[in-house]
Amino acid sequence: MQKKTIALAFLLFELTFCHLSFIHLNFVKGLEQVSINSEYPGITHYNMIQNVTYEITINWTLTRLGPNSYTFYLKYSLFDNRIPSEYEFTPPIQVSSLEYHSIEGNGTDIITQTDKFGNHHYLFNRTIDNLNSAPILINQKYVITLNEISFDTNIPEGDIGIYNTSDIIHDLYCQAEPLFEMNDSTLISLSNSLVEGLSNPIDKAKAIYDYVSENIEYVGQVKERGALWTYQNKKGDCSEYSNLMITLLRIQGIPARKCTGMILSNVSATGQATSNNNPEVGAEWSYYSNYLKNSLISAGNLDSNALLHAWLEYYVPNIGFIACDPTWGSAGYNYFNNMDFIHLASNIGAWFEVPSLSDDVSEHSVLPNPVFQSDAIFKYDTSINIKVLEVNLIEDNTMMYIIVGLIILITFLIIIYIFIKTGKNKKKKEAMYQNYSYSNNY
Repeated sequence: MQKKTIALAFLLFELTFCHLSFIHLNFVKGLEQVSINSEYPGITHYNMIQNVTYEITINWTLTRLGPNSYTFYLKYSLFDNRIPSEYEFTPPIQVSSLEYHSIEGNGTDIITQTDKFGNHHYLFNRTIDNLNSAPILINQKYVITLNEISFDTNIPEGDIGIYNTSDIIHDLYCQAEPLFEMNDSTLISLSNSLVEGLSNPIDKAKAIYDYVSENIEYVGQVKERGALWTYQNKKGDCSEYSNLMITLLRIQGIPARKCTGMILSNVSATGQATSNNNPEVGAEWSYYSNYLKNSLISAGNLDSNALLHAWLEYYVPNIGFIACDPTWGSAGYNYFNNMDFIHLASNIGAWFEVPSLSDDVSEHSVLPNPVFQSDAIFKYDTSINIKVLEVNLIEDNTMMYIIVGLIILITFLIIIYIFIKTGKNKKKKEAMYQNYSYSNNY
């Protein structure tokens, strides 16, 4: 009886263990796309984990309110493909298709521009007067797949190439610029102290990321600030986090560039944004803003749970551009060497220059940026809708692990109980046998 009981208990344990192993293997199976080598040289060691496909519609309207003739100059970015190519060493973070695009209103032909960073823009001007009083209308529709990309945590130094200070990447992304004061002695001292004793550029980037994430307080800024201001004041929003990290990386000779676009968040009633890790088919986000300008008022308002955002990428030879988001890292999320499926990029490399204004720029490249006459009286509205079309996510097995863990615990308790019960019964039988033997002797 005891042998049968023990065999049954171990059979229960074996079945439970195999069940756990099966779940574990199926969970890990989705993560085993590791150390991918792109068909293009220089992009390696990245993992494509999961992805989400969205439909994005953009509608923008500008209406003249005053009596005069006004001319508006406009420029805005496209949601470009962000995939490997012979000149763009990035994993397939963003696979984009522009399904529909139209511009209405009287004015010049549309100019499609590609800047030195590879971003595509539309530029044009429109005049609104009594003869052509129709508003300016811009309508777009995209289908975009965002892949969650992470890089191996321990890339051997032997797999990392040598930086070439004379190549185009160094020229574009490792120079001092406005807001990136990499020649400032204070920032040089800070950067050197953070990476002291480190040789691997990824380790250096991690030390800088940790410092920026942990030491800057998130405070929204009306005007974008540079790296030095951010360090001195220990505060800023997404642009300031990114500017400081980019500058500290460039000081170390590590090319780094700014990314601007949108992030699809969960925004609470208090306005606090949190990461959105489990979107479902049909889930939607919206961005709505308006702006009014006349002789008495120049103001706008915003209603959105799709937030305008900035983050960065740094470059490692033979590995490629690696994305980081120190702003969301400061909120406790893992955004070092990791980019999820809720970051939509519209401009890479630098601030977005507004046409006709050489000394003025805008962070918000996803929105049309009109340049207008000082006496112009008008309003414009921006409406963006983002809807989930398809999800390919790794199943969250947390609850299953809890259940299986409880089964294992219960199984062990049963085994212990059986052994204790069996031991007591054996002792009782031995005692009864001894008593019986004593009675027979007398």
